[in-house]
Amino acid sequence: MAAENMEKREFDEKLILEVEANPALYNKSERSYSDRYKKEEGWQNIAIVLNADVKLCRERWKNLRDTFAKCYKKEKYTPSGSQAPIKISWPYYEIMKFLIPNVEVPRTFGNMEKEGDTNNEVFATVPTEEEITTPSNKRPNSSPTAQKPTKKK
Repeated sequence: MAAENMEKREFDEKLILEVEANPALYNKSERSYSDRYKKEEGWQNIAIVLNADVKLCRERWKNLRDTFAKCYKKEKYTPSGSQAPIKISWPYYEIMKFLIPNVEVPRTFGNMEKEGDTNNEVFATVPTEEEITTPSNKRPNSSPTAQKPTKKK
């Protein structure tokens, strides 16, 4: 079992290093990133080097990349009120840091305002007390003595 895990870890590390050597597979600012033939060629070469199937390499890479993104999000966006920064213990985290400029991690937002963030536009849509208490068939500025429309006979 230990030998099997060692082989898997060795495979993962080699895969990470091979992908890092092929920026067309992960770097969106690369000209060849949008060239699917270059990408396919890159995956073919990686599969040959690792003596594995292209599909296996792609699937394993996707899993590694997604796990890295989760770990990075945890480290970068620790919740307010946390006692100490989170230390990532995932074994591939350090060697995958080359992905940081290319990882899109959605930022979650809390309910606390940032200092200097005073956006009063939200309050412009809140109805006034008069609008709330006025029945919908009357205008807010109408008075109880206003004339009612007369029926034509």
